[in-house]
Amino acid sequence: MASELISITGFSLIDLAVFAISLLVGIGFYGVYGWLGRRPVDLCFANMLLGTALYAFAALIIDSANAPQVALFWTRIAYLSATWVMVSLLHFMLEFLGERGPSTRRVMTGFYIFGGVVAALSWSPHFLYPRAHVNPVRSWVNVAPWLPEPGPLQLVFVAFWFASCIYGTYKLYRRPESPLSTPSRIHSTRPLLFGFLLLMIFGTIDTIFATLRICTINFAMIGILSVCLPAGATLVQQILSAEMERQRLAEALRARDRAVREVAHEFKGALTPIGLAASALLDRPEQFNEQSRADILRVIVDETQRLTRLINNMLDIARLEAGRPVELRLDHVNLPTLIESVVEAQRIRSSKHHIEVEILADIGDVTIDSDKVHQILTNLVDNAIKYSPDGGTVRVQVDKSNGDIAIRVSDEGIGMTKEQQAVIFQPFHRVVDPSRRIAGTGIGLHLIKALVEAHGGKIWVESEYQRGSTFTFTLPQQNGHA
Repeated sequence: MASELISITGFSLIDLAVFAISLLVGIGFYGVYGWLGRRPVDLCFANMLLGTALYAFAALIIDSANAPQVALFWTRIAYLSATWVMVSLLHFMLEFLGERGPSTRRVMTGFYIFGGVVAALSWSPHFLYPRAHVNPVRSWVNVAPWLPEPGPLQLVFVAFWFASCIYGTYKLYRRPESPLSTPSRIHSTRPLLFGFLLLMIFGTIDTIFATLRICTINFAMIGILSVCLPAGATLVQQILSAEMERQRLAEALRARDRAVREVAHEFKGALTPIGLAASALLDRPEQFNEQSRADILRVIVDETQRLTRLINNMLDIARLEAGRPVELRLDHVNLPTLIESVVEAQRIRSSKHHIEVEILADIGDVTIDSDKVHQILTNLVDNAIKYSPDGGTVRVQVDKSNGDIAIRVSDEGIGMTKEQQAVIFQPFHRVVDPSRRIAGTGIGLHLIKALVEAHGGKIWVESEYQRGSTFTFTLPQQNGHA
């Protein structure tokens, strides 16, 4: 029975492809809607694609129908689905632009009501007339034999179509960028604007051909695809960017959790010898001579200083993450003297390491924040000792480079891979050697990078795995940063 009404051989392969792709991608975006936190923009795009699929399916049957009532029914379905596509498209466009104010909601409600009226009128006998006789013309325009004739109420649909196109074009013209943009990718609205213009042009052509009662290439379908393709491409880019951002944040949270555990371990590692040393002096003071008491007090002082540095680092990181800039207290400081004081304090920590200082240029006084530079040097020399567990030479070199002061801290330790060097200055990232247990929080290098940049300098690392590392930072000779 169906073969009497529809000729399968007349199906348009283009319409069939549009139907299949729109249906599959639309169902896929319903999944995306649930996966990405039920964003309205994804739901609107899915509705738009399913409406396009229904429109393409109706076009298939209209072009192949062998009975006037079949062509009339599916032409009404085509107008119904086109109306649904336009309403979903406008809603998508407003979500894409971040337009959610009261006035925008009122306009969108008006378009939904307008679309509902058009959908209801499409079933009126004055909207479409069934063709009384089959059109015998067969030419390059590929006339559908039973294409219904337009009635006077079809002007309501034409008005709705052009009102939607003009409103969408106006909104997109005023907003060159979408608020869906991320720091890594800016989403321009211009492709979508171009699509709306094509939709209006092809809709005009389709209306003219419908008025002349001929059916050629489905220009309305081309117009719809002109909007769907750039909208879909932009959404896919945004989804990929959002997923990359989600993975980055997840990794940052995992790194933060590791850092919290390391901080707790550092506190415990410092408090334990302080407690043991203080208890020994308190419980058995007669057992210790002058030298022994001095050694125990040195342990307490060293561990207390380590705790103080850790707490200060954490407070500085908290200020940086809160968006507060680094505050510098600039003064004229003799840099070689400052470096010697840092190195002398670090020499006491380890008998396995030989720390050398090489002043390769006449430096003298520089304008810096002595506390901040002391913190930078202490962290770098401390890391050089820490990541050289087998001992060796730690070298601090000072030279001039392109008018700036360049300070290098090198070691003969475990080194870093290229992958580790790429993220070493990011917060909560640190070098991990599976064969060794080296304590650390992953906040020190991120902090000193901010301190160096606050002085107007730069910092970088050169390293080979198992061959040691060299950290270099620069400071302007005359610092104008405050």
